[in-house]
Amino acid sequence: MTNLLLRAAAASLLAASSFRGTVDAFAPAHLSRAPTALASSVLPPPSRQAELTQLLQPELGEDDLYLDDVSSDPPRVGSLMKLLPEETWDINTAESLSYFFIDLAAVAASMGALNALVTSDVYHSLPVPLQALTVAPLQLLTGFAMVSRTDSARWINRVVGEVAHSVVCLTPFEPWAHSHRRHHVHHNHKDRDYSHQCYFIYLFLGVPDGGHVIFHGRMWEGVPLKKKIDAAVSVAVSCATAGTLWYNMGTADFTVVCMVPWLVLSWWLFMVTYLQHHSEDGQVFTDETYTFEKGAFQTVDRSYGSLIDKLSHHMMSGHLVHHLFFTKVPHYRLEEATIALRKGLDEMGEGDLYKFVDTPDFNGEIVKRWQDDWFFVNESQVEYKVYHAQALVKSGSYADAQRFAASTEVAANAHAQRLKLLQAHAEQELGMSSACSATLSSATLEEDDPERIMALATLEYREGRFSKALELFKIAKRVQGDQSFLFFNVALCHYQQGDHDAALKLVDGIIDEAREEQQDDDVTNTNSLLVEALNLKAALYNATGKVDAAKEITNELCELSDSGQLDDAVSIHNDAVANIAADPTVGMQKLEYLLANQLADCPETLGNLLTLYTTHGQESLVAEIFEANKELARQLLPPDAFAYFHAISLANTCPADALAMLEAQSASFTRLLRSGKRDVSEAISSASVARPATSHRAATTRPTTAAERKDQRALDAATKEFEGTLDRFIPAVLLQARLYWDQKNYSAAAGLLEKSADFCSGTNAWQMNMGHVLFAQQKFDQSIRHYKQLLASHSEADLLKVPPVALANLCVAYILTNNNEAAEALIKAVEREEQQQSALGNQERTYHSCIINLAVGTLYCERGGQYDFGISRVCKSLEPFEKHLSQDTWSHAKLCFLSLASKISKAAYSISDDTLQEIVNFLEDVQGNGKHIVVGDEDTGSDPLNPSDPVTIASEAGLLKDTFVKIS
Repeated sequence: MTNLLLRAAAASLLAASSFRGTVDAFAPAHLSRAPTALASSVLPPPSRQAELTQLLQPELGEDDLYLDDVSSDPPRVGSLMKLLPEETWDINTAESLSYFFIDLAAVAASMGALNALVTSDVYHSLPVPLQALTVAPLQLLTGFAMVSRTDSARWINRVVGEVAHSVVCLTPFEPWAHSHRRHHVHHNHKDRDYSHQCYFIYLFLGVPDGGHVIFHGRMWEGVPLKKKIDAAVSVAVSCATAGTLWYNMGTADFTVVCMVPWLVLSWWLFMVTYLQHHSEDGQVFTDETYTFEKGAFQTVDRSYGSLIDKLSHHMMSGHLVHHLFFTKVPHYRLEEATIALRKGLDEMGEGDLYKFVDTPDFNGEIVKRWQDDWFFVNESQVEYKVYHAQALVKSGSYADAQRFAASTEVAANAHAQRLKLLQAHAEQELGMSSACSATLSSATLEEDDPERIMALATLEYREGRFSKALELFKIAKRVQGDQSFLFFNVALCHYQQGDHDAALKLVDGIIDEAREEQQDDDVTNTNSLLVEALNLKAALYNATGKVDAAKEITNELCELSDSGQLDDAVSIHNDAVANIAADPTVGMQKLEYLLANQLADCPETLGNLLTLYTTHGQESLVAEIFEANKELARQLLPPDAFAYFHAISLANTCPADALAMLEAQSASFTRLLRSGKRDVSEAISSASVARPATSHRAATTRPTTAAERKDQRALDAATKEFEGTLDRFIPAVLLQARLYWDQKNYSAAAGLLEKSADFCSGTNAWQMNMGHVLFAQQKFDQSIRHYKQLLASHSEADLLKVPPVALANLCVAYILTNNNEAAEALIKAVEREEQQQSALGNQERTYHSCIINLAVGTLYCERGGQYDFGISRVCKSLEPFEKHLSQDTWSHAKLCFLSLASKISKAAYSISDDTLQEIVNFLEDVQGNGKHIVVGDEDTGSDPLNPSDPVTIASEAGLLKDTFVKIS
């Protein structure tokens, strides 16, 4: 029983202590603002992002960009098709032709009536405007003709097109179909979509696409001869029709009956097409940003009145569907398809993509659009290329920004420099360090440009070259003068290099200056800098072990917030880390929230959350979080940290793979440590040769030479490198030992730790875990030696900083080696220190004396059956109850009472009346103090005396008391 209890306790400690090296190696830097701040931009540096962005380019208004945020594209055509009912795609030839013949009959009737009218005497007495009324039927035919398909058979489309376009509308069908298809494929493209020009000019002069009667211009570039001949047939049909009508009707009647309606038709087609693609918030796109879906969703559905909508077959009120599926949806399905599309977009949360404008006064609207937009895209927008690149960067579309800036040429040198800096920014965010460095070395940028220097410094920082970054930030400081944000960046570099004193001195100066400027107009920026500086100061305090001071900083951050609560990711993260010891549950919840919602703002969250789960023995959560974020972990964590958490993730399912991974990692670290140890020895030898031994007086008065200072710096650097490698090695070797421990292979764990003794024996984590594995093998004399070395590294005032299970194991080892006096002395020292801390007002719970007394009491109960003394120790272990009574301590204590009750019931042991009374009194005290402490979880069961209540420590203590009264 004793060994089981002590081994379980030691195992839990091994799991926790093995990770101490990892906490030290990875956690402190995570309080820093550094990665978050500098990661935000190549230009600007951390604390003046808004200000320097304005130096890069004036702050943009909402009307300055011809391209809005393109970070999220509209849904693809494939997903939009699923929103429409199946009947949408049903092209019924008979139904299509019925519309055609109805429209054709209407045109024939209206034109026949018009011809009869103009050849009569009555016609000459009518005013000209009345003649235009006969044009309306042509609109019906034109609306149908704009539909690209009536049947899957091409010859039906061709015949209908030739009759409707080439004959009735006197517009060559094939050239129109060719240009109109280009319009659909490139809708709202800045350079490729000009089919909304005036119809007459567009048709004959070919401005700007190309001619539809005489084949010239870009629309015919690369077109095969066969297609041109095919198009020429349509031209011939139109010319033959026009010539025949002209010859038979005469010039006057032909002009009135055919040409005036044709001009009205031209106006209508131009107006409709133009308005369907121009609106207040309309956008056009370039090659770098265009997609079919983006262009399509700039289409505007317009209603020109219910009668016109119906007569035009909803071609204008359903124009978006027409453009999305122009070869698939017939005009008589547009109304239902548009309703379904709008509903589907709303359900997808994309309802704002749909544009609809009620336009009963279409003539007034076309005049207004003319005044605002005229025919062409405003060419002055081309000068906003820098704005475009900056908008892409601001929206997080770094790949688009990089491609655009790299492929764009501007004449103005200032704009060229800004584009290069934006290109470097995008490349850095994409992880293209080499490309970013090359861009910043471009001849376009001046070497002494402060923005370029800042960008290079930030690049070096992001790549982990903190010494080089520090040099560049100092150069920038000389160029730009003493500015707070530069001091802040220098402090960040000092922090990353471990020069905490230098960093703290700079941060204190920044904080003092920021507080003095609180009364200035620029309060927001001052607060931003102050928040960043306070976060860095909290990181510095945390790194130097001043946890209470770090907590005070997070409290001050709360006070600075307008809401009285932390509202930025870094501050929330730092508050969680600083207060993790006091309230791990809340800390975990905060980090879990940041991981789910704001990881980009604070990438340190992932590593710290994994660290926190590990230190609290939540390996299953470590595996779950790690596997769910494996690629992110690969990007955000150092390689050795990634391998460490990967091994933890594998430990439960594939322990052999985890051990193999850790063995390979340990072998790599061992080579580095051997090399580092040689470097330290050589540096020590070099320093000793440069500064030979002298008398004490001479040594204190002789100034150091330059060579000696150089040797000392080399020694410091070699020592720091060795210690850094050791900090990364210890977690790996201790996790490997823990895996052997879990397999109860204690000898393998001991052998592994012994192999690492040359490097790790000077660390507390190694000494403690070596003591554990020797204790588990019942090598108590050897375990005592390692526990005593652990104890020797702490003063008596720091005795409570020694893990309690290590002290408990040491006491038990003393007793088992017949050194009871040493055990008693250690117990008294621990109790004395706990009393001292309580007298000083420290309310933090400590379990040191509790765990020691539990272990010793259990030992005496099970070893030699000395229950009287053992039970007395167990009873003492939980006093005072308000500090020591918990689920875990009660679980160990009740095992001793159950064991004693079993012995008594079997008449294998009898206790004195005094011991019985002590047990009853103790259990009554537990009843009084354990009423609200539930045992286990909700599935444990209910209190047998009160089935509606959960099992509590008080109910279990009552049952135990009744048991002892009955059996005694």
